[in-house]
Amino acid sequence: MHTVSLKSPVGRHPPFVKNLQLMIGLLRSFQQLQKSVQGHVYLTKTDLDTEGIYRCEASAESPTFQTVEAEKPLKVYVIPQEDPEIVGSQSRYEVGDYVNVTCKSGPSKPAAVLKWYINGKEADLDQEISYPTINHVNGLQTSLLGLRFMVKPKDLFQGGAITLKCTATVSQTYSTWSEELIVGEKFVGTAPMNTLTVITKDGPQITGGESQYRVGEMLNFNCSSAKSRPAPTLHWYLNEELVSDESLILYPTIQHEDGEETSILGLRLKVQQKHLDANEEVRLKCTATLSRVINVRSDERTVGGNHRNSGLQVAENYGKVSERNQSSSRSSAGLIVKVAALFTILAFL
Repeated sequence: MHTVSLKSPVGRHPPFVKNLQLMIGLLRSFQQLQKSVQGHVYLTKTDLDTEGIYRCEASAESPTFQTVEAEKPLKVYVIPQEDPEIVGSQSRYEVGDYVNVTCKSGPSKPAAVLKWYINGKEADLDQEISYPTINHVNGLQTSLLGLRFMVKPKDLFQGGAITLKCTATVSQTYSTWSEELIVGEKFVGTAPMNTLTVITKDGPQITGGESQYRVGEMLNFNCSSAKSRPAPTLHWYLNEELVSDESLILYPTIQHEDGEETSILGLRLKVQQKHLDANEEVRLKCTATLSRVINVRSDERTVGGNHRNSGLQVAENYGKVSERNQSSSRSSAGLIVKVAALFTILAFL
């Protein structure tokens, strides 16, 4: 059950809920006055169509008829009902072969973030292959992430095994943003001082800067988040477009005595003519985003070794591993022959 809080107008007359409107697609109104208590509206049934921006009005009765409006976004999350699946593995690998597998998440909203692990360690980014997200007709999404690497002797545990693991994480995100800072040739924002501060309640704070900027001069601002745990991720926006990394300075996170943290992100950017809008101004904004993991699922597979549940084998030293029903003496002999043949070939090169 989702609850939307209403801001009550000031006055001695108690407000009542006038209406609640969901502004997505077709405009719909909810009037559940019998379930609205102390400025709350209850939605007893929700689905993916429930997500959107909600606007509510609280009105006083006669004689003032004062009305207060407010709106907030509401997000609907759907966690996957099944573990991610590892597909594409072969029945046997040899050293020098390429492992080429894909991890597929269960449908969710938002799409799950996938990550590969090889023998308990995160796979390198150049070993992972990104695929487009699959969008389902019901509004859910499926994530795909490939893994490709060559089997090396160092990858093998004792017994010739490699463990592959894929995790699928769904996180809830919450963002706050600073007020928009207007930078022009005549002024910065509305502050006449050389140093200014722009902050919203619980939002990131913009500090620094000069009283005015011209084309060719360097913008020099810092954005600091409010205290939280963990520290949020900060982003700078210039004219509603995300600022690239080369214009950013990432400072160490500040650790507070109460265990909370503060993030700081600097902006160093030379003002160019292309940055100016029709009013010869540049608009800056900083956002702080917090993520909270709400669901993690994983699939793990062992390649090779003596793991009977995998059915997959890896050959070490370029020697072909014998079938499981063969005796250990036959396996050892076959391995020695292959290694000896390899050294013989190298000797004649």
